[in-house]
Amino acid sequence: MEKLFNTDNYVYFALMTPIEGSWGFTGYTAADGNYVKAVQGQNVNGTYKAYDVFWSTQERVRRVPKAKKITVLKNGELVQMLEIEYLKQSPNCEGSKNGSADSAAIFKEIDEAKDANILIERRQRKNQALTASFALEGKELDDIAAALGIFHDDPLIKLNRISEFAGQDPEGFFKHYENPNKIIKALILRGLHTGKLTKTGEAIFWGKEALGGNEDQAISFLIANPEKLHGLEESIGVVQTTKKKK
Repeated sequence: MEKLFNTDNYVYFALMTPIEGSWGFTGYTAADGNYVKAVQGQNVNGTYKAYDVFWSTQERVRRVPKAKKITVLKNGELVQMLEIEYLKQSPNCEGSKNGSADSAAIFKEIDEAKDANILIERRQRKNQALTASFALEGKELDDIAAALGIFHDDPLIKLNRISEFAGQDPEGFFKHYENPNKIIKALILRGLHTGKLTKTGEAIFWGKEALGGNEDQAISFLIANPEKLHGLEESIGVVQTTKKKK
């Protein structure tokens, strides 16, 4: 008989704070002042290898076996500890006994009866991002690709890279996808990529003319000066974002 996956053997910890990219820790300071660090073996020079607790951009929920023990260096001594207890006692875990005013709650233990909706919503958000990415085509595909720093002639390669990003970081994808100024942002990034625009520090230049002290200011300048926007579009060779006034 096929062995079924038993979720009752695991405890789930989910990131609470919106964080772009990955997040994790290698140790923490307990309420008694001792530094607690999970380790896994030793390096050649005798130092201990860190055991990282890690949430990736793709997996925002960490699944930990209830019975799994890890080795922890505490107060200079190696001790065995359940990994779920190691996570629960982190000052960044909601409700931790080691929490303080200086340590924000970044993740929490999932109570499935209360928090199942969190897991479902995050999976749904990932599916929504993937669905939206697969529907991209034409200029919208080009603009989102440019906004993500993807410059390639083959639309299938663009779509593949965008969908990969959407699956790994749904919120990061929607930050670009839902940006009302994404077309102009893409134009600026395409201009920087082709060399039509240049950067000095954060300031963006078109020739000797400064468009803004940073990307946001350059976007605002082009919105306020449509003749400059059209000129830049023609210089770069893209489809116009808005119609010229007669």
